[in-house]
Amino acid sequence: MRWWVWLGMLSMAVAAGCGKPPATASPVPVAATPTPSPLPPPPHLAGVPEDVPLMPGAYDVQVQKAGTLVVYRVKALLGEVLDYYQEVLPRYGWQQTAAQDTVVGYVAKLARAKPAGDRVVLSLRYDVRGHFVTVAISVARP
Repeated sequence: MRWWVWLGMLSMAVAAGCGKPPATASPVPVAATPTPSPLPPPPHLAGVPEDVPLMPGAYDVQVQKAGTLVVYRVKALLGEVLDYYQEVLPRYGWQQTAAQDTVVGYVAKLARAKPAGDRVVLSLRYDVRGHFVTVAISVARP
């Protein structure tokens, strides 16, 4: 990777470490209730690759570079967004690459590939002030 990419990733990790950690609550016993069905996925937006889903609740969706870069926000915790993509991406044919998913502070990164050579990298950043996650999806096709 080029030095400026590493510098950018390092600065994101440092910036994510600033601020207060998210508040944690004590577990409270709750009676078992049926799990509500998940939110329906957002409607397909022009330019968003059909094989890379947006998390339900996505807003401020921006499609750049002819669909090779999609950025959006979602009101969720970093772990929830990470879990969502780890569960959903295999359904769209994306397979884990040699690179492991990484989480450093309030920043996470996932990399997946398809046998045809398509690659996707998801960068997730939790905003401690706004309590949302910014998701940047970069898609490369041969």
